[in-house]
Amino acid sequence: MKRLVLYVLLAGVVLGVIVPIVLVFAYTRDLPALDSLSDYHPNEVTRVYSDDGQLIAQLYNERRTVVGKDRIPAHVLHAFIAAEDGNFYEHKGLDYLGLARAIVRGIARGGHFKGTSTITQQLVKTMVTGPERSLRRKIREAVLTKRLEDMLSKDDILNIYLNQIVFGRGNYGIEEAARAYFGKSVSEVDVAEAAILGGIPKNPERYNPKGDLAAVKERQKYVLTQMVEKGYIDQATADAAFNKPIASPKEPYPYLGKAPHFAEIVRRQLEAKYGGERLYSGGLTIYTTVDAKLQSAAHQAVRSGLRAIDRRQGFRGPKLRVEADAYARVMQQVTQAFSERRDALLRYRGIKDAADAPMVWDLVGFTGDDLRQQERMKDKLAIRQLTEGDELVGIVDTVDNAKLSITVHLGGTKVVIGKDGYAWARKFNPTEKTPPPRLPSEVVRQGDLVAVRIDSVTLQRTLGAQLKVSGTLSQDPKVEGSLVAIDPNTHFVRAIVGGDALESTGLIRPVQSKRQPGSSFKAILYAAAINSKQVTNGFVCSDTPVVFRDPTTGEAWKPQNFESDVYEGDLILRRALAKSKNTCSVKLIEKIGVDETIAMAKALGIETELPRNMTIALGSGDVTLLELVNAYTTLASQGRYAAPIYVRKVVDRSNVSLEENQPELGEERVDPAVAYVATQLLTAPIIEPGGTAGKAQSLERPLAGKTGTSSEHRNALFVGYSPDIVMGVWTGFDDNTMMGPETGGSAALPIWIGTMRQAIINLPNRDFTMPEEGVAMVNVDLASGYVAEVGAPGSMLLPFLTGTEPQEAASQAVRKDFYEQDQ
Repeated sequence: MKRLVLYVLLAGVVLGVIVPIVLVFAYTRDLPALDSLSDYHPNEVTRVYSDDGQLIAQLYNERRTVVGKDRIPAHVLHAFIAAEDGNFYEHKGLDYLGLARAIVRGIARGGHFKGTSTITQQLVKTMVTGPERSLRRKIREAVLTKRLEDMLSKDDILNIYLNQIVFGRGNYGIEEAARAYFGKSVSEVDVAEAAILGGIPKNPERYNPKGDLAAVKERQKYVLTQMVEKGYIDQATADAAFNKPIASPKEPYPYLGKAPHFAEIVRRQLEAKYGGERLYSGGLTIYTTVDAKLQSAAHQAVRSGLRAIDRRQGFRGPKLRVEADAYARVMQQVTQAFSERRDALLRYRGIKDAADAPMVWDLVGFTGDDLRQQERMKDKLAIRQLTEGDELVGIVDTVDNAKLSITVHLGGTKVVIGKDGYAWARKFNPTEKTPPPRLPSEVVRQGDLVAVRIDSVTLQRTLGAQLKVSGTLSQDPKVEGSLVAIDPNTHFVRAIVGGDALESTGLIRPVQSKRQPGSSFKAILYAAAINSKQVTNGFVCSDTPVVFRDPTTGEAWKPQNFESDVYEGDLILRRALAKSKNTCSVKLIEKIGVDETIAMAKALGIETELPRNMTIALGSGDVTLLELVNAYTTLASQGRYAAPIYVRKVVDRSNVSLEENQPELGEERVDPAVAYVATQLLTAPIIEPGGTAGKAQSLERPLAGKTGTSSEHRNALFVGYSPDIVMGVWTGFDDNTMMGPETGGSAALPIWIGTMRQAIINLPNRDFTMPEEGVAMVNVDLASGYVAEVGAPGSMLLPFLTGTEPQEAASQAVRKDFYEQDQ
């Protein structure tokens, strides 16, 4: 019997002492050292700033900004302690009774361990042990928690915890949470907001202010109650905080996400240089060259321009159709879901009169499955406050042929589309003119999901609140576009737009899409002609039909003008360029040679291999928009070439500079005199009568540029510049199909003008600078190209390369086509 008792005692010792020791040793022998926690460097967001100091992008694995203890108010600390660990400052990191309870319950459940954790334990779990629920994890967590408490002060542990934990919707750390949900730094958060933030860690996706507002208020009330019980605040303060409405989150960064294609170029460049780990987790600060205001104006101009083109091409039909037999059910379900969400928003935002903040739904991105399945409908339904200028997707409610109107249901209200709002919606066909609709029923029917632009919102309160909303039928354009703007004085890239959408899909059109530039390539051809000294500003070209035999291919070729049956006879070269006469351009390239033209293209910055034949005179060689704009930039910068610069400076999280790029003067590749004469030639399409870019005169600035329309109207471009900004616009379809009657002047030029209007606001109104040597100014008769008296009718002061200027007086000379002189 004594032996049995001894065995039992020994077994108890083994089970109670030795086994736990062995388990602790086995489970903790590979634990990481915790010394690194005192030098806290978690994954931190990399920020990308514009040249004017606006945040435009964030690159991260975890969106986190670390803030020090001095930046976090006491009431924020108290909210988290009250919500998560009321005895935080009293215990040594472990609630031993709670831990023992969790282990016993875990064994009873067959190894599934869970239980309430202290803040220190939560920090250890977040940073080291992970979410695994097992005895092994609990033991490792306990050991690490004890070590952490021994190594760091309570204040340090709490600070690391608040910087480390997840706050839902991709936000890590208290600073990013405060900015995401309240549009302010954590240092500015009040008691009501602190209680909401303190409640989030319990269930980040449910308790964040962009989630279930009823649940958020319930959790906030709990946190405030705990703060009162702990003596952090009094009941009156808690009541005032609870009764404070949850404000709509403010946008702390108005330009964030507004330059996606520019940011993607920067991302690719810096990832190749620094590696993904450092770029996405290292908390770098990147200062770029983009102008945030110009970038925003450029995107708006591209969107407006593409929609104007798209309307001329016709209506492609509704996004989706709710069939007649399902219409009543779908409307009942979506209206109910909307009403519940709207009422909760109004209640918790503290809005008493719904008319003061009219809410509507936006069904953008909805699929048939979303409409058929009620839960998916609820999850996906977007609600927003109605604002003039919005573009929303609603459901057609009524189509009234008698009143020539369409009514679209937007949940909280209905928008009326009159005849003027749908008259554009002919059957889609870019190349052929289909008849316009006579009746609204030819365009849509009840149950169609369509986009509508809100034109006016009027609230009438004579007999109760009545909201009258009118709009225009809309659609996302199929046609695409891109824009590049470069400062020729620094070679800084000031704006890049890669399409209609404010997102980067992987394809960066201005950098990756190669298209025929059409007549916009003539800037390069004319520069090559001036550089050859075989042709001058004063030469005359006979705009007449002519057949060429291409010396590089041996094939006969009869080029035609854009208006193929219109020929104007003798024209000074300046006017031939202004009117984009193809006949004269081909005569030019035959005179100076294909190789001379290609050499000029390469000197200016065209890197793509061009076809070695005469058709390049009309822009047959595919290039990217960036290449073309940078070639014009070389002309604008007096012949100096430099690669476009996107990044000014990069610093690490310790503010140590990793790289810095100064404004680039560039390498002189073209004689400044040649660049100046070419620039003056390029003013002709804008200021000459009948010039293809005459609309740009509305900017009332010295400008140069050239339109381009490629073969079969597949691409339409305009590239132009002032002394301080160079900008190019491309429009077309991604599959390179025909755009119909669109030209560079009708499609691209309006976008360019809209953006340039913003660009020149803060730029000096100055003329292009003439080089100190190499240029002779001569007053020329614009009919013959010979010398005219200053002030003579039909004359103009034009630049020539010194030594090539005309000597004969117009009254004594006989004008002759430069091409015929060689025949």
